Amino acid sequence: MPSSVYRLPGGAEVLVMTAADRSWTCALLPDEYTTREVGTREGYARWAAAYARGPNPLIAVEEPRAAALLSGLAMARGSEGDPHAPH
Repeated sequence: MPSSVYRLPGGAEVLVMTAADRSWTCALLPDEYTTREVGTREGYARWAAAYARGPNPLIAVEEPRAAALLSGLAMARGSEGDPHAPH
């Protein structure tokens, strides 16, 4: 679930969470939620699960930019160009 922490003008922080499909948004003050530090593997696993679940608005932003970056590269299909691939 995408989330962000915003600092308000008076210094208070607000955690804002939005469902990936944008069906709901929730704003919480610091005394309404807890945080905990997690290791790299757990953090990545949590991020990857949320990132891959669709619809993900970030993918819609990334895809055109990735396509533009990759469009100028010579790419092989399947095992073409791979000297180690079985023929």
